[in-house]
Amino acid sequence: MGSTTLIGSLLCGIIFLAAIDQLEVRAQDLRANRARLADSLDELQKSHETIRVTNAELEARVEERVAELRTTNEQLTVEVVERKKAAEEINRLRLAMEAAIEGVAYVDIDGRFTEINAAFAVMHQSDPDTMIGTVADEWIAPEYREVVATAVYELERGGKRELASHGLRLDGSSFSLELSLVGSPRHRSTEH
Repeated sequence: MGSTTLIGSLLCGIIFLAAIDQLEVRAQDLRANRARLADSLDELQKSHETIRVTNAELEARVEERVAELRTTNEQLTVEVVERKKAAEEINRLRLAMEAAIEGVAYVDIDGRFTEINAAFAVMHQSDPDTMIGTVADEWIAPEYREVVATAVYELERGGKRELASHGLRLDGSSFSLELSLVGSPRHRSTEH
């Protein structure tokens, strides 16, 4: 073998060894990349599982909230119907109150007029807007206020009271009237 062949063989061996070293380095890089990829896949699977669990929890909460909203909506619907019926009843009572020939007034727990029909206001030579919100005693002659107050107090035990009294007009003059007092769970009412 000649020196050229020997040098060529040595050079081929060196190149071969260098290629093997490079392949081994690349194989190590490839193994490291595979390990990182496997770790990334594990993290991705864990993230996916976390997202799936979180999504399931969120869907359960949404379903629960939707059920609560349905229940609330049903309750509100019932309440709206009840309020509508109550408003219709109040309207019927107001119409009946306005149509009454006798004076009719509703007095709240503080003794103030909350509703007055036209006949009641005419008796006092006033108008409903002027009288609503005023204290009922202001429209009773002073000498009859204690008798009326006692009768109203007795209404808290229920029933109806009738008594003779004198009312006051807007100008301060008095007039005789018959009071029919009727207690109510919501209002105290006075009818003249």
